[in-house]
Amino acid sequence: MTYRENIQELIRQLGHIYNACEPLRDCAYGDQQKYWNEMRRLLYDASKPLRELDSSLTQAEADSQLSDYATYKTKEI
Repeated sequence: MTYRENIQELIRQLGHIYNACEPLRDCAYGDQQKYWNEMRRLLYDASKPLRELDSSLTQAEADSQLSDYATYKTKEI
């Protein structure tokens, strides 16, 4: 996996969680929507440095091979 692929996988995961919060916010009770909105804001802000880093990479940096650090792995049962 390349350095860029690792970065983009983290961005994708943050985006997935950001999107998953939306329907939960929409069915929240009382003033709970404010917590979901705050969570979505935090996730969007958290991905910003990664998006900027991805845009700033040279091709050589982007293509450097690394272990797969970014992919979320679950335990097999």
